[in-house]
Amino acid sequence: MLQTGPGTSTPELTCWDLFASVGGRPEGIALTRLAHSLHIAKENTLFRPLEELVDAKLIARDGDRYSLASNKRAQALNLALSFALAYELDYNAYFEQPMVDFLKKVFGFDYFSSADVPTELLRPEVLARLIHNELLLVYSFRPLIGKLIQNPFLDGLCEFLGIRRNRALFRKKIRLETVIHEKLLASRSGGKAQAANARKLLGVSGLSPIGWGLGPTPKIIKASVIPENTGLFDPEASKCYSRAWERMRKRVDEKRRLSVDLIREYHSVAMASTKIGGDFRDHQVQVRNNPHFKTAPPRQVESLLQELMRDASTWKPANTAEVLYLAAFLYNEFLYIHPFEDGNSRTARILLGHILREHQVPFEEIPKSYEVRFLQATKGYRKRNQADADLVDLLRELYIFHLNRGELEAARRLPG
Repeated sequence: MLQTGPGTSTPELTCWDLFASVGGRPEGIALTRLAHSLHIAKENTLFRPLEELVDAKLIARDGDRYSLASNKRAQALNLALSFALAYELDYNAYFEQPMVDFLKKVFGFDYFSSADVPTELLRPEVLARLIHNELLLVYSFRPLIGKLIQNPFLDGLCEFLGIRRNRALFRKKIRLETVIHEKLLASRSGGKAQAANARKLLGVSGLSPIGWGLGPTPKIIKASVIPENTGLFDPEASKCYSRAWERMRKRVDEKRRLSVDLIREYHSVAMASTKIGGDFRDHQVQVRNNPHFKTAPPRQVESLLQELMRDASTWKPANTAEVLYLAAFLYNEFLYIHPFEDGNSRTARILLGHILREHQVPFEEIPKSYEVRFLQATKGYRKRNQADADLVDLLRELYIFHLNRGELEAARRLPG
C-alpha cells in the first residue's frame, strides 16, 4: 500500500494506475514529478512497483525518468488505458478475474448467447459494467444475446491479456432490423417483459447508472499527471457545435426540410469561432489520414450539393430501415462533396441528426465506444459502396443501443 499525501481520497495505487501515469506522458516522467502529481508523500514508495513494471517490459527507465516501453504489448495496454481515461472507464475493474474470464469466452464473436458462457461467468456486476460503460450491446435480455462493441479499449486490453478472438464458423447471422422490430413491438406494448428480464439479469444494483466510471486515483491521473491535449478539445468550438445541434432541433421542429441554405446555416453556427462559416471551399482538400478518400472538385461543390438536396426532397421512407439507408447515403455523399474547407464531419453529423429527427428515429449522439467504428464507416473507407453498407449496419446498432437505454430505464421504474 502506498502512502498518500493530505487531501487524497484513495489509499493505494494499482500497477495499472502507475502504468497509465507513465504511458500517458509521451516524453516520460521523472520519479519526483510523478510522486508529486499523484500526491504521494514519499516518492521512494513508488520505486519498487515501477521497477516491477520495468521488469515486465511495460515501461523503461533512464536514470530517474520512466517512459513507455516500445514493444507491442506495452503499446496495446497504453492504447486501452488511454481510451479508458479519455472516456472515464474504470480500467482497474477490467483486470479482475471474473471480467477476464468473461472476455475470454465472448471476445471476437459477432454475437454471443447465454449458451456460449458458463452460468457462473454471467455475473451481474460484469454484465452491468460492460453495459453502463457502453461496451455491450444487448439484443435480448432473456435469453441473453448480445455482442461486445469493437473499440480501442477492448481491442488493446485483450491483446495485452493474450485473449484471442473467438470464431463461430457456422453461426446463423442475426438480422439487426429484426431485433429493432421486436424491441419496438415490445416497447409499444409497455416493455414490461424486457424491463423485468433486464432487472433479473443485472439485479437492482446493476441497473443504477452511478458508480461505473473512473475511481479516485484514475481521476487524479487524468487531472494532474497526463497533459491535456488542447488540440483535441477547443472549448469555444465545442460550444459552437452544441449551438448548431440546438439550431438543428429547432429547424426540424419548425418542419424545415434540408436545403443548401439550411446546410450553410448549420455550418455557420458550428464554425462560428472561425472565419469560414457557411462559405464553400474554392480549392481541393484531402481527408486527413486517408489518401484513398477522394473529394469532389471545388467547382462542382455547389451543383452537387443542390442535386443531393433535390434528391433528398423526394425521399419518402416507409419505415425505419429505409430512414437508416437514406441517412447513411446522405452522410457519405455529403462527405464526398466536402463542401467546406473545414467542419464537414461536424456538419455531416448535424445533417444525420436532422434526417433521423425528422423521421422520428429517436437517437442523435454517437456513443464514445462507437466513435472509431463510425469514422471507419465514413471517412475511413477506400470503396464508397462498402462504406454505405457498413454505416447502415452501424446505424442499426446505434438504434438498438438507444432502445437498450430505454429498457434499462423502464427496469429502474419497476416497483420493488
